[in-house]
Parts: sequence; structure tokens; C-alpha cells
Amino acid sequence: GGLKIAVIHLGGIDTQYPRGSFYPGVFQFGYELSVHGTGRGDEFEAASSALPIAVLTARARELKFALEIKQSSKICQRYRDVGLRG
Repeated sequence: GGLKIAVIHLGGIDTQYPRGSFYPGVFQFGYELSVHGTGRGDEFEAASSALPIAVLTARARELKFALEIKQSSKICQRYRDVGLRG
């Protein structure tokens, strides 16, 4: 956050954390949402069958070639790691 061109903010305005870092706990929070209410009681069962998470973004479709979030991206990898770890 905190990066802007003229008066247009790119990627948010929060400067509390360095650009490119994630908020603490955001991946664990997503994981907890993916297993809540599914009846998956024990940790092993929950970690092995968590529901998929979709990463939503407001990126312009016209810029998909440059901004697409791929399975190999840092955000997808972190969600995957937390899901496997439980």
C-alpha cells in the first residue's frame, strides 16, 4: 500500500505494513472460514478436506495479462500452505 501515481492509489492506502506483505492471520482466517460448519471435527480431517478458497480481486479485466493471480502466485501458495497445515 501507499504507492500512488498522481492521486490514484495502487494496491490500497494502508502503509502499516510494507508493500507486498500480507496482514497477520489473514490466511488462517480464510482457512477457518473454509472448514466452519462443514462437520469436519478433528484437525487432520479438517486439514485434508477444507473447502476451496477463491481469491477475489477488483483488478481490471483488460489488464489480466499482467495482473492475473496464478496458482503459483505468493497469495495462492500461502493459502495452500495453511490449508495443508490446518
